[in-house]
Amino acid sequence: MDIRIFKGVYPASLTPFKKDGSVNYGVIPKMVEFHLKNGVTGFYLCGNTGQGLILSVEERKEIIKTYVEAVKGKAEIIVHIGDNSTNVCCELAKYSERIGADAISSLPPIVYSEGFESTYQHYKSICQSTSLPLFIYNMPGMVEGNITLDNFLRLFKLKNIVGMKFTSYNLYEMRNIIEATKGKLLVLSGPDEIALPALVMGAGGNIGSTQNIFSLAFVNMYKKFLEGNIFASQKIQYKLNRIIRILLKYRKDSLKVAIKMAGFDCGRNRLPGLNLNKEEEKNLRKELEKADFYQLLEKG
Repeated sequence: MDIRIFKGVYPASLTPFKKDGSVNYGVIPKMVEFHLKNGVTGFYLCGNTGQGLILSVEERKEIIKTYVEAVKGKAEIIVHIGDNSTNVCCELAKYSERIGADAISSLPPIVYSEGFESTYQHYKSICQSTSLPLFIYNMPGMVEGNITLDNFLRLFKLKNIVGMKFTSYNLYEMRNIIEATKGKLLVLSGPDEIALPALVMGAGGNIGSTQNIFSLAFVNMYKKFLEGNIFASQKIQYKLNRIIRILLKYRKDSLKVAIKMAGFDCGRNRLPGLNLNKEEEKNLRKELEKADFYQLLEKG
């Protein structure tokens, strides 16, 4: 497989919820149409941004199906299948392949980790369950410890592993991984606020939460980078970071509030995710508008 097809920009898709807490599948095709128009490479489903780990297996399957039907082969679909149960991961991997997804991704074991050996066996089982290409996670802020370079090289020998979702500020480490795999590994960076620096250090694209709203800006930044226009790319990254600083300041469901400002009502977070109160939401909206939210949304 030519892994270059996965290079580019991926919204880490939000899961829309109704007022009663059930998944609002009807919003998904509208978001897909919006992002396809903006030129995204693909969609990253049921990850941390989409609260994938607190969705039921059946909900996750229905989300995957809804995206596959809405995208209609016009973009790549990477499904996060991570779960505390390796069996559930394998079940979701098989379903993703059967329904027509293009790749899968998974966190290492979270709660029941027994060190690297359990991580290795976890990924090995997933690889044995499907022929889909697999992107592993490196997310030190969420899982216990880092996957060391030596351990990663052992993982890389498993069939199917073609890439990594690298959610860390340590771009030196990211570059070392790329060089150690002789460029055969595709790294998609995680933190939106360093999407451009990650590209400079060899990432092939980015997966992130604010791409749910500003996919046009991220696509434009990526295109300018490929054209060699670093100055134009920097300007876009700086504008994005002014928005990201505000979203990180409020946290909770600030992203859900922001995407509603963009025209998509995705409801509120499910517990244990928290939500802003009315006063916080009001202040968030004011700060986003002051930071040229709508200009960046419309012009990228």
